[in-house]
Amino acid sequence: MKKQAHRSKRRKNLSILLTSIMMISLILPAVPTHAAIENGDAVKVSILATTDVHANMMNYDYYSDKETNEFGLAKKQPS
Repeated sequence: MKKQAHRSKRRKNLSILLTSIMMISLILPAVPTHAAIENGDAVKVSILATTDVHANMMNYDYYSDKETNEFGLAKKQPS
């Protein structure tokens, strides 16, 4: 019985701690960070996201049996 009471108290304390941390993170302001650009040139960033990783990863058209620059992940490669 003592072990169960200890476990219950520990779980309650953990719950209070995690709730407090979440509340504090909502109250504190988020501080945006900015990277310093040394030479003044803009930087282009491409963010790629997909859920369909099995299609058009390479720039190869299997229907015409040759490489292409119309699609594929290789098209995003910097030159």
